[in-house]
Amino acid sequence: MFNANIKNSIRYKFIKILGGVVLVSSGLLSLTLGIKEQRTLEHSLATKTQDMASYIAQLSVDPLIMQNVIILDFLVNQTHLDRDVLYAFILDARGNDVTSQYASINYQSPRIKSILAGLPGKIAYREALAAIKKIEPLLEVSVPICTGNDVIGKVLVGITKVNIRRQIIQTMLFVACFNLGAALLAGVLIFFLSQKIIFNPIADLAAAASRLAKGDIANAISVRIATTGELQILVDSFNRMVGDLDKVTVSRGYMDSILEGMNNALFIASPQGKITRANAAANKLLGYEDGELLNQPLETIFAGVFPFQPYKIESHLAEGPMVSREMILLAKDGSRVAALFSVSTIRDGQGQVSDLICVVQDIRERIRMQEERQQLKDSLHRAEKLELLGTIAGKVAHDLNNVLGVLVGYSELLLENIPEGERTRDYAANILKSSEKGAAIIQDLLTLARRGVVSAEVVNLNKVVSDFFLTPVFEKIQDYHPLVFFRAELAPDLLNIKGSPVHIEKALMNLLANAAEAVSKIGKVLVRTENRYLDRPIGGYGEIKAGNYAVLTVLDDGDGISAAELEKIFEPFYTKKAMGRSGTGLGLSVVWGTVKDHGGYIDVHSEIGKGSAFTIYLPVTREELSEELSKVPPEEFMGQGESILVVDDALEQRELAVSMLTRLGYHAQAVASGEAAVDYLRDHAAELVMIDMIMEPGMDGLTTYEQILSLNTQQKAIIVSGFSETDRVRKARELGAGAYVKKPYVMEKIGLAIRAALSKTANISGKVS
Repeated sequence: MFNANIKNSIRYKFIKILGGVVLVSSGLLSLTLGIKEQRTLEHSLATKTQDMASYIAQLSVDPLIMQNVIILDFLVNQTHLDRDVLYAFILDARGNDVTSQYASINYQSPRIKSILAGLPGKIAYREALAAIKKIEPLLEVSVPICTGNDVIGKVLVGITKVNIRRQIIQTMLFVACFNLGAALLAGVLIFFLSQKIIFNPIADLAAAASRLAKGDIANAISVRIATTGELQILVDSFNRMVGDLDKVTVSRGYMDSILEGMNNALFIASPQGKITRANAAANKLLGYEDGELLNQPLETIFAGVFPFQPYKIESHLAEGPMVSREMILLAKDGSRVAALFSVSTIRDGQGQVSDLICVVQDIRERIRMQEERQQLKDSLHRAEKLELLGTIAGKVAHDLNNVLGVLVGYSELLLENIPEGERTRDYAANILKSSEKGAAIIQDLLTLARRGVVSAEVVNLNKVVSDFFLTPVFEKIQDYHPLVFFRAELAPDLLNIKGSPVHIEKALMNLLANAAEAVSKIGKVLVRTENRYLDRPIGGYGEIKAGNYAVLTVLDDGDGISAAELEKIFEPFYTKKAMGRSGTGLGLSVVWGTVKDHGGYIDVHSEIGKGSAFTIYLPVTREELSEELSKVPPEEFMGQGESILVVDDALEQRELAVSMLTRLGYHAQAVASGEAAVDYLRDHAAELVMIDMIMEPGMDGLTTYEQILSLNTQQKAIIVSGFSETDRVRKARELGAGAYVKKPYVMEKIGLAIRAALSKTANISGKVS
């Protein structure tokens, strides 16, 4: 069974045609020769029969005249010696048989026997003769018997043509075999000549074309065929075409390398929007395997346009040679990819669009960076607002601290000098408490400006929450919002933080007050604590860095906050609360400042009608909670007559400090500036110098201490101020200064700091508050 490729080959078809030509030509030639031979044999048979009948006619004249039947039967019987003769009759002038039946019919002939054997029973003579003539192909010759000019009868001889036909068939078979052999020989010769001249060149050309179709251009070039004429022209043209195609293929391969190496996704599509090619970047961008995007319509992978509109390929065809839009791409897994989609058209010679070239740039990172830049811009804007307020608050707080410091100090001195039971002692105590409350207000302003002093205590948020729920302040919030149910979910294994419990409680108070205010009718407020580890930064109201955090969350099911309001909630004095009952708009600003002072982060999620969630992330510490300090006995912080120089630019602060130090048992002197302190110490000695950090105009606390150290490298000192510990404060302490004490201070605080600095038994590294 032939292979289908062989059946379709030109050689196979040529052999079939050549074989058909050989057979047909051989058959036609044999038929022609057979017909010619048949005519020759029939002519020979007719001549032989004519001669035989003429001979009998000559011999039958006299016997016929005498009606001698015996002689006539003998004469016709002699013809039976020729087995081909079937019958021979002698008829008289009237056409009657003269010879007998048995003498006339050649019963010895195999043909007569075969014919008569097939006839039913015995039949009449004439019927037998009619059957012979009907069945057997024969040649019948009639010769007249004459005497002079008179015809006295005739001789009728019938001879079979079967033998002639047999000879013709044998002759034709011989001739056909001979012709077929000669034709086959000629066909083989023609085939081999054609093989060399035509088929081999065509086969080589076909093999080269096949290699070319498979992309094997290198082995398809320069087909070398020894031929001439039109075939050689075809070969030369093929070689030139392959050479040109090789150049095109090299260029296309170069272009393919460029397209596949592109970082941007590339699609080539038909004018109807069917994708005909997608490079590796396109498959990777949308999560497809190579080839999966082919024949897919663009409408299925481009979900829409920014702002969202249905994608229409016609818009690109109508808007010129190059169109760019920000698109939303639909990936294989259903996710959406923001991208810049640029499409250009390729036109054919008639100016019709033949292809669309679509270049897609992933802009997710760009959008993310834009969002980050916007967030940074917003954060910077918020920080600038807070910084501006902080600058104002700082100056106000400095002056108020000086005033409140005098009130606190003199109130404490009054309490020391008024005996127990005196009515005026209660007045002095109330003045001291009010002054301390005023100091707390100043601390809020400083916290808002992120300049508040934060004590470095180990704090547990669970205790802060539990303690606050027992305070009168929380009861007041509950009284204002009787339809709000407050609940706490505190993690039992919550890690500790380091900071100021007072400031954290104040932040919690503001968050709870805001949450209760947001619930217009019946609702719930939940306070939740938990440990949370972030293995990478996350985005929130600001970026939250990786690390371990103790997380405090305040949730409500109130009215929620709009997106526009979320941008402003931490701005100073921005409030929608009822004035006179819920604050002045500094609450969330204080929360923001407190969280930042503790190195933490705050995140806000809110939706109109679904409530809000404020989440505070505070860095954890592995330190354990310290036991609460009991009140220190006065003898532990009293002086022993040591000399102390007070350096402060505020007169009332100097007078207060001298009074308090004198009451503590120290010999105190005071100067109004850093320059005066340096001049004083050139001529006088002081066992300790108490330096205010901020003095205007003139040298500040750090510069003053540096100048003093140039006079006496062993000079002891402590730093006092109403502001938080700055880099200049830390620098002063690195140079040898002792504790850092926050204004306003009481005798216990300042006394302990002085004793620690004088005794050198403790190097106080934190702030005394």
